[in-house]
Amino acid sequence: DVTDAIDLDLNFRAVDGLATVPAYEELDARLAWRVNDRLELAVNGQNLLNSRRRENADPARARVFGRGVYATLRLGF
Repeated sequence: DVTDAIDLDLNFRAVDGLATVPAYEELDARLAWRVNDRLELAVNGQNLLNSRRRENADPARARVFGRGVYATLRLGF
């Protein structure tokens, strides 16, 4: 908690490499502002350290991940 109304969450991970997929480090972040007891606004960033990376060497299941930034609005009632 940065303040009573602002949260900052950081998630750093390091993943070991495989024979055909290199090791990588990655960072996700979330900055949230609780406007009041019912409303929260947040900005989230995923995979912030690398523009693109593979997680699987199998061509049939290969997936490439890139950066992502999005906003969320949470309303309680």
